Amino acid sequence: MVATTQSDSLFKGGNKSTGIVSRIGSCFQVVFKSLQFPVHSNLWEYTNAWLKPFARIIPPAFIKKRDENFIHKDRLLALWNDPDISSVVFVALCANVSKESSDEVTQIGLASWSRGNDIEPKCVHWRIRDVHDNGNASAELDDIEHLTRIHLIPRSHIGLLLQQEFDSLLEHFQKLCLVGHSIDTTLKLLSNYWNVPRSVTIVDTQRVLQFHNHQSDLLPFDEAIKTVLKKKRKIGPAHHIKQDTEDTIALLEALGRNVAGKEL
Repeated sequence: MVATTQSDSLFKGGNKSTGIVSRIGSCFQVVFKSLQFPVHSNLWEYTNAWLKPFARIIPPAFIKKRDENFIHKDRLLALWNDPDISSVVFVALCANVSKESSDEVTQIGLASWSRGNDIEPKCVHWRIRDVHDNGNASAELDDIEHLTRIHLIPRSHIGLLLQQEFDSLLEHFQKLCLVGHSIDTTLKLLSNYWNVPRSVTIVDTQRVLQFHNHQSDLLPFDEAIKTVLKKKRKIGPAHHIKQDTEDTIALLEALGRNVAGKEL
């Protein structure tokens, strides 16, 4: 899925409050530049050091959240600007759960995208066979599965199939970046079946977006799609995971362009 180019203005929506930490950090940046002090590329480390005396005033959790956001932004920037972009592949991973149980996975979607490789993108979607839907939803899902070639799999095969897909990608790419919106939640859902290979880099689009918006709260997937891609996420009984993986890749592309064009 090819996303249209997104301008920086797309990332200025939502909560405009920069917070005490962000404002103090901006002031330090101006002072460093005006005095021509030697500054490390990770300016936030210096700012964080200056903020330590304010630890009793500024909640430590807020500073930690900012650091985590910077890490995910920095990972994306490094991969996006990699000199050998053909060696990098981004993989969106999404999982849906049942209404009855928040930890029962019902659908899993995986989609790959590379900026500089001619290898055909991988797009795989699974519906867990032992999940029982009501009649109407099941009929609608059957129609969608016929059109999108979704695979019905037993729950016991989740880990094996995920590992096979990642092994296949690692045969063609030197660097694999796993992408998701609140990716930790997805990985926690799948932790009973599969663990991410150590060589894989993880980027959370939710945290990258929060870093750019200087927001105090993390934007849910629905709001992120609306803010960045200017579209409404369709949700219903026959919601297909394919839509989520495509939207995640589109969101990644928009954030990648923004990060590369405006390094903070």
